[in-house]
Amino acid sequence: MTSQSPDLPDWLARTRIHAPQARMDVIARPFLHAGLLECIHSHTLTLISAPAGYGKTTLMAGIGDHAQASTFPAPAGQPARFASALAWLALEEEDNDPTRFLQLLVASLRCLHPACGAHALGLLRDLPNPAAQTRQITSALINEIVGTMASPFVLAIDDLHLIREPAIFLALDYLAAHCPAMMRIVIGTRQDPPLALARLRARGQLAELRQADLRFRATEIAEFLNGQLGLALSPPDLERLEALSEGWPAGLRLLAVSLGHIPPAERSAFIRNLARSDRYIFDFLAAEVLDRQEPDVRAFLLETSILNELTPARCQALTGRADAGDILEKLYRRNLFLIVLQSPISNLPSRTYRYHALFAEFLRRRLAQELPEQVRALHRRAAESQPDPSRAIRHFLQAEMWDAAAACIERVGPALLGQGLLATVAGWIAALPPALRQTRPGLAHLLGVCAWLGGEPLAAVGFLEQALAQFEAAGDEVGQIKTLTDLVPPLVMSARYARVHEVSQHALAQRIGPASRVQLLMVRGIAEVTQDACAEAKAHLEQALAITETANDPETWAAQAIHCLSQFAVLPGVIDLVEHICTEATRRLGGQATPASMAAAARHTLVHLLRGRPADAILSAQAALALGERFGGVSYLGGEATWALAQTYLALGDYAAAARTLDQAHAFFLQFPHGEAALGALFYLRGMMAYHQGNGVELSHWLGQLQRTRIPGEWGIVQTLRELLAAVANIAAGRDAEAEALLHQIARHQARVPTSTRFGSARVLLAHLRQRQGRDEDALAEFDGLLAEAASQGMPGRAIL
Repeated sequence: MTSQSPDLPDWLARTRIHAPQARMDVIARPFLHAGLLECIHSHTLTLISAPAGYGKTTLMAGIGDHAQASTFPAPAGQPARFASALAWLALEEEDNDPTRFLQLLVASLRCLHPACGAHALGLLRDLPNPAAQTRQITSALINEIVGTMASPFVLAIDDLHLIREPAIFLALDYLAAHCPAMMRIVIGTRQDPPLALARLRARGQLAELRQADLRFRATEIAEFLNGQLGLALSPPDLERLEALSEGWPAGLRLLAVSLGHIPPAERSAFIRNLARSDRYIFDFLAAEVLDRQEPDVRAFLLETSILNELTPARCQALTGRADAGDILEKLYRRNLFLIVLQSPISNLPSRTYRYHALFAEFLRRRLAQELPEQVRALHRRAAESQPDPSRAIRHFLQAEMWDAAAACIERVGPALLGQGLLATVAGWIAALPPALRQTRPGLAHLLGVCAWLGGEPLAAVGFLEQALAQFEAAGDEVGQIKTLTDLVPPLVMSARYARVHEVSQHALAQRIGPASRVQLLMVRGIAEVTQDACAEAKAHLEQALAITETANDPETWAAQAIHCLSQFAVLPGVIDLVEHICTEATRRLGGQATPASMAAAARHTLVHLLRGRPADAILSAQAALALGERFGGVSYLGGEATWALAQTYLALGDYAAAARTLDQAHAFFLQFPHGEAALGALFYLRGMMAYHQGNGVELSHWLGQLQRTRIPGEWGIVQTLRELLAAVANIAAGRDAEAEALLHQIARHQARVPTSTRFGSARVLLAHLRQRQGRDEDALAEFDGLLAEAASQGMPGRAIL
C-alpha cells in the first residue's frame, strides 16, 4: 500500500515513482523471482545488469507482488521481518543533476512515508550548491529513513545506465555503504555503474543478476511460445529459436508477434530464413511488426515515438487523432511493446503508457529515416502541448525553436536554481546557439547565478555584469534589481570592493524585500570586514539587525543568521550585537535543524571563546556540528565551528584535540566552493600548534605554506597572520630582536585594525617573548594592559588567543 508523495517538484511526472503495471499476459518466471528475493534477503545491494530487452524492469516491478515471500534477517530473538513495500525510481537522461536526482529519491521514499526526507529537502532548498554536498545530504536522508521507516522496504532504481554525473554515484555509494537495516537496494542497468562494487562484493553485501541469469531457458521458451501462445512449434524450431535469440526476452516477444501473423505451415520456413539473416535481429523483427500495421497505426507509432510518456490527450495533440486513446488501447492489447505506468492518482482520466526503450529507439530511427521533415514539427507540437516545462524545453531544443526554448528557460530557471538544479539549467542554456545566449540578459543572469553557486566567482561576475548592462539598456527594472542583488556576493569574493560599494548602493535603492535587504547589507559588511573597514561594517550590521527585528519573520532572521560571519564578533562594540543575533536566531528558529540554526550555533562558538567561556564554546561548536549531522551539514558553517573549536583547544593546551579539529576544519573548507580563502587561517593555526609543541620543522613547513599561498580575494587579515607566524618562527629560532621589531609593527597595525586580532594578538606574543627573556615585569605589564583593554570591550578571551 503506497500513498501519494506530498510536496513533489512541479517537474516530476508522478508515474516515475511508481512501478509500471504488469501485463495480464506477462510470462511467469517463478524461479527468477525467487532468486531475486533471495538476493534481496541476504544482500544490501542487488545489481541487475544486462543489455536492453532482458526484462530487468519487469523483474524489478514484480518485487512488490512477491515481497511476502522474502524476509530480512532480524536480530536474535526477534521475528523475521517481511519486505512488504517497494519504493520505485525510474530515471531519465535529464536526471544527470545531483539535486534533481536527490529530489527524485526523496519523492520515491515519501510514497512509503510522507515525512521521510523533510530535512534532506530543506537542505536541497537552502544550500547554495547542493550538488557539491551530495554526501552530507545523503547522510541526512539515511538518518531520516531510520527515523521514519518502521517496516522493511526495497528501493528499486531503474535505468541507472542513463546517469553519468559522478556526484550521483558518490551519493549512491554512500547510501549503499551506510544502508539502514530495514532497507535493501535493487538497481537495474544496461551496464555496470561506477560504484564501489568490488568493496561491496568483498563484504558480501552485493548480489548480481546478469544476462545469463535473465535469459529464457529452453523450457521457458517452449512454455511461452507453445503453452501460452499456442503456436505449436516443433522441437527443432524451438531449438533454432533458442539458438537465434540466445534466450533474449525482447527478441522472443517480437518473434511471437511475427509468428502469430504467419500461417502455421509457413512458420518453420520463416524461422530458417531468420536464422540466415545477418541483420540485427531486433531491427529485423521490429520492422516486420511495424510494416504489418495499418498505415494510420504505423504513422501513429512513428509520430508518438518522440514522447517519453503517452496519454490520449498528448497523443491527440501531437497527431491530431481524436481516437488516440482507442489506438493506445489497441496497441497495448496487440502487445506492441507498450507498458502501462502505474499511478495512484485516482482522478486521472486515462492510463499513461510508454514504449519499451528498445522499441522506442527503433521507432525514432525509422521516423528520422522516413519522415525527417516532420521531426521538428512533431517536437514543436509536443512542446506546445506539454504542461511540464522541463519536457517542453527538451522538445523546443530538439525542434531547434531556440527563442521559445530560451523564453521557457528564463521563465522557469530561477525557480529551478532555487531548488539547486544548477546542472539542469546550465545544460539547457549550453544547448542554445552562442549568438542567442549573447543577446538575452535573462540567460546571462541565470549563467551568472550558476557560476556563483558552482564556486566560480570571476565567471559569475562576467555573466552578471553582462546581464546588468543588457537589462539597463532595455530599461528592465525587475531584471536590474535581481541582477544587482546577485552580483554583490561574487564581487566580494573577487576582491572588487569599489564595485561592491557601487552595486550594493544601487541595489539598496531599489524596492526589495527585507530578507534581500538584510542579505545585501550583511554581504556589504562582510566586504568591509575583509577590507578592515570596521566602522562601516558595524554600521551595516546595525542597519541589517534593525530591519530584521522590524520584519521579525523566519526568512529574515535566517538571512541575518546565515550572513553574520564570525569575523563580525571582533569588531569594536559589536560582540553584544552578534551574541544577540545568535541567541535570538536560535530562539526564533525553534531549534530546527536548518543552515540558519547551524549558523547561529557556529558563530556563537567564537563569541563564547572571546567572552572567556571556553567550556561554552566547546558545547556550542558541538551543537552546531550535531545540527549539521542531522541534516547533512553545510561545509563553510562546519568550517567556522571547527575553526573556533580548534582555537579553543589550542588555548586550553589540548593539542591532540586541536589537531583533530583542524583536520575537520580543513576538510569542511575544501568542500566549499570558495573555501580557499580560509586556508591561510588554517595554516597559521597549525603553525602556532607546532610552535607550542616545540616542533620547529612543522612550524617552518606551515610558515612556508602560508607565505606561498596567495589567493585572489583573500582577507586582509591573512597578511597579518603571515607576519605573526614569521615573528613566532624568529622566537623559535632565537632571533629575539627581529621578532620584537616585527611584533611591535604588527601591534601598531592591530591597534588601528581590530579585525586583524581574530586569530591572534601581537601583544600576547610580545608578553610571551619578554617572559622567555626573563623580563617578567615587562611581560606582566604587557599582558595586564591587553587584558584590561579586552575586558573593557567585553572580550576577555582575546588575551588567551
